[in-house]
Amino acid sequence: MARMKNTRYKADGGSIHPIRIRQATYDTVLGTEPTGDVTSNVRAKISKSKREFGLRPRMVLIARTRGTGDDTYTDYATLPVLDPDDFNSSTGGWVTGSNLSYKSQTWEIVARYPQIPEDFKTDTTNSGGGAITPAP
Repeated sequence: MARMKNTRYKADGGSIHPIRIRQATYDTVLGTEPTGDVTSNVRAKISKSKREFGLRPRMVLIARTRGTGDDTYTDYATLPVLDPDDFNSSTGGWVTGSNLSYKSQTWEIVARYPQIPEDFKTDTTNSGGGAITPAP
């Protein structure tokens, strides 16, 4: 069974959400972990569908080729990027075609996925503290 770690994810709108990821994923370069307290009770969920309520974090799809000859195949994995500044930086290493080390292997970033919904914003001014409102 994989060990899990609770950490923080900074949404594009600036709110900080709880997120639960595998320890091995956390030990990989995920960018800068956001500082400060969690400001939303909505958990960022890595495997969320587009129809499901909540927030799917921005991610990168990584791949590596294994085997030789006819036995060649490609492994894929997705990694969340915890801070939008890291994801949007052209020098942060999260650009398509760049390499990173994951589970002691070299992987290539083959795709980037934005946060869904992109305009996710948490309104903490009401007494309920966490109502979802469209971004201005």
